[in-house]
Amino acid sequence: MSLDRSYKNEPVSTDTLFVEELADNCLRFLVSLNLDTSTAERLQAIEQRFAAAVYLHDGRSQADKKRTLCQSMFNLLEDISPKGCFFGLHPGEPGRLGFWDKSIRFNHHRRPL
Repeated sequence: MSLDRSYKNEPVSTDTLFVEELADNCLRFLVSLNLDTSTAERLQAIEQRFAAAVYLHDGRSQADKKRTLCQSMFNLLEDISPKGCFFGLHPGEPGRLGFWDKSIRFNHHRRPL
């Protein structure tokens, strides 16, 4: 599954870098989509990992939530990124997490010679 180009330059989350808020915003975005079966199954597994991290209360929950967010959810969002886009923090605007044109990934921080 791949999102269409209408999602290019669209944030999924803004103005936060807190794990819980990022996870909520990403989950809210993903459940709003018409996902194919394979992607929906991946999302369900991610939701189960978040639930386990929240309800097990074994002292590792924050690290587990962060790992699930960064390794599983962000990978899923990267996999469904529109063609020519990457999923992640906007290089020039930290706090804006979304789908950005690949051309800005490394160009933003280049200095003229």
